Amino acid sequence: MGADTIMSGGGGGNMVSTAMDIGGALLNYGIGRKRNKSARKALEEANRVAGININQGYDTALGALDTGQQALESGYGAAKDTKERISGQMGDVAQQGFNAQSDMWTPWTVPGLNAYQNMDTLLNDPNGYNTILQKYQASPQFQFQLKQATDAVQRSAAATGNRLGGAQLSALSGRANDVANQSFNGWLDRLQQMAQTGFNAQSNLSQAQNNLTTGRTNALQYGDTSALDVGMGKDVLGINQQRGDIGINRGQDMANLALGRGTIGANYHLAQGANGQNLVNALGQKLGGENGSAVNIAGLSKLTALM
Repeated sequence: MGADTIMSGGGGGNMVSTAMDIGGALLNYGIGRKRNKSARKALEEANRVAGININQGYDTALGALDTGQQALESGYGAAKDTKERISGQMGDVAQQGFNAQSDMWTPWTVPGLNAYQNMDTLLNDPNGYNTILQKYQASPQFQFQLKQATDAVQRSAAATGNRLGGAQLSALSGRANDVANQSFNGWLDRLQQMAQTGFNAQSNLSQAQNNLTTGRTNALQYGDTSALDVGMGKDVLGINQQRGDIGINRGQDMANLALGRGTIGANYHLAQGANGQNLVNALGQKLGGENGSAVNIAGLSKLTALM
């Protein structure tokens, strides 16, 4: 660019000095421009790396939450399976215990009930004694004992060569009465014992049934997984809330990065503008001060077009 396009007049004695000063101003401008570009590039690269690191950090956090939820669901599933398995075992043990008690006592309940009914008839029926006596005399036990006594009397008569006469028949009748009286009292004792045994058997069965009911109730209560379900729901809700927080924080961080990029660009242009203004000021001072000449506006415009 010639000096005649920059200055409106003046001598040529200072042209070399003016040209050197202009060159220095342009050099400073170029250095400043390059420095500003380098700073902008470094800041933009730092912004880009920060974005990558932020995303990686949030992705790692989300992955950890996913892994934690999988472990949580697996743990709850195992706990539920264990409770249900043990609950089933508890129910089985309760049923087995009842079955064993039932097998032991049930055979005694029916004869015990019959004995109790006979004792009730004997004690509370006005004709109870005769009724029970007739039952006893019809029983196989009495018939067997009576036959044994009758056979003994007949053998005794046969051994003496006597036929069953009045004396033998009287003896036979007496023997039958003795058998009836002696064995009937014993039969009543056994009847009472059987009634008591049946009562005890029924009481034991009732207790066994109560134990079975309690065992089943305990098994059902132990197998109840509602508390586990509620706990898992709360934990999963907490994990999802953390996911939401991560999403919000990621959005805020990325917005901050975007704002940072805008700020970097704005600062760059401001710095470049200031650098250019410094050049214009330096040229204006130099060219305006030489020989009192005014600055050629057209010439400065050409110089500032280099910015």
